[in-house]
Parts: sequence; structure tokens; C-alpha cells
Amino acid sequence: MAGIILLIAGFFRLGRLIALIPEAVVNGFTIGIGIIIATSQIKDFLGLTIDKLPADFVEKVPALWAARDTFSLPAAGIALFTLVAIVALAALLMVTAWNMSEPHKWAIYAKERPSDIALLLVTLTLTVVVDLTVAIGVGVSIGLALRLYRRRQEVKSD
Repeated sequence: MAGIILLIAGFFRLGRLIALIPEAVVNGFTIGIGIIIATSQIKDFLGLTIDKLPADFVEKVPALWAARDTFSLPAAGIALFTLVAIVALAALLMVTAWNMSEPHKWAIYAKERPSDIALLLVTLTLTVVVDLTVAIGVGVSIGLALRLYRRRQEVKSD
């Protein structure tokens, strides 16, 4: 379903709309999704035996911890070998991703806009703990409020 949505969005050239969403929101939910995906792989990576793994992050972590006695060394060994191979082959991708994150802007964000840092952390936390949809809704709403507030401050100073 996500692929179909991406194709439709690409056909209608909707990618430019991302410029309207605050960068802190995009970064927050992207990091949150990464955490969710990583925790969803722990069961298979460690060869844990769990009858029913909860889908929600907050419930998943205690379930994984409770299943620690079912750790499988062969499964973890295969997973570790595969992970090392993937990391070794992904050096170019990692450099590209680093450059796309625009690390030269991090110092600017940290110095000039503490509200953006707070927005990133709120969006990240909501993505992991609650839901991506909630995180986007709250993040965009707060981001819009911040943008309007900043615009009002600019108008007052003129």
C-alpha cells in the first residue's frame, strides 16, 4: 500500500509539499520509525521464542526481555554475520545518508531554535511510543503554530 501511495504522490509531483512540513517533524518521525523497525527485528536476530509478540513498542520491550532465556546462539551468529556483511557493503549508502542529514546545520539548529529541537524530540517520542499518524499530526500542528508565531514576531519587528 505504501508503494502505491508513493507512486501516486510521485505522479502528481507531491514531493515538494515536504517543504511545508517542519524539518524537526520529518526527522522526529523518521528516527522513531527506525527505532520501531529495529526493535521489531530483535526477536529474529536473537532467535527468541515468543508465541505472540506485541506490535506496540511499549509492550514489545518487556515481552522481548521476558523471552531472553530462549536466546539461540546459532541464530544470533547467522544474524551477526549477515549484519556485518550488510554494514561492510553499505559504506557508500552510509556516507550518502550522512550527507543528506546535513550535519553542518546541526549547530545552527542547536543554537538558534531550541523549539525545533523540542519539536524533533516530541515527534520522535510520539512516533515510537504512540503512533506515526499521531506524531505527524501533533508535529505538523506544533510546527505550524511555531511558524505562525515566528511570522507574527517578524511582522511586529518590521
